[in-house]
Amino acid sequence: MNLLKLLFYIWIVAFFSSAFAKGDNYINYHKQILKAQLFYINGNLDSCMIVYANTFEQYPKSFPRDNFVAAQIAATENKELNCYSFLERAMKNGVILHTIEKSKVFDTFLNSSLGLKLKAKSDSLHFLFLQKIDTLN
Repeated sequence: MNLLKLLFYIWIVAFFSSAFAKGDNYINYHKQILKAQLFYINGNLDSCMIVYANTFEQYPKSFPRDNFVAAQIAATENKELNCYSFLERAMKNGVILHTIEKSKVFDTFLNSSLGLKLKAKSDSLHFLFLQKIDTLN
């Protein structure tokens, strides 16, 4: 019985240690998002786009709001490739096409060739999102 308790305590410590380690990673995630936003506020658009892109690559479970804000900045600044990439990631994280279409910032982008391409794959992107959250399969 003592061995079982010891193994249980080891498991608890390991579980919480990994949980805290992952938490640290997302503190860094938020620091990087803030850094990207500060670059934008200070007029350094290229650095802003690079930091957003690198952060989203480093953290596959990025927050849809951050993806959406990055896409809004990219659309406002006519950075179509970045806008496409950030919106695609936002849709994989649950943002639906209707939400994007309601934001006037994306009007020009959505009528571009990349915007039309994104619209064409919106159903498959939403399906990927549903697969990620469907815990029954």
